Amino acid sequence: MTPNSAIDVEAFKKFEREGFSRVAQGYDQATATVTAQVNDAILDAVKAGPAMSLLDVACGPGWLTAAAGKRGP
Repeated sequence: MTPNSAIDVEAFKKFEREGFSRVAQGYDQATATVTAQVNDAILDAVKAGPAMSLLDVACGPGWLTAAAGKRGP
């Protein structure tokens, strides 16, 4: 790609959305079991608790985010 090449942003978004939609269910099922085993350890390591703001980058299906939310608002 050159600096002057045009990117069809909408076509790229569609490509990404369709690709993820094809694998999303399997990804969720595969990661749920693994992440459920380590969520508490991760949250304990950062001392996550009520009234603490956290940023879950690239959270996938959100299992860690959900576990953090259960620790309080």
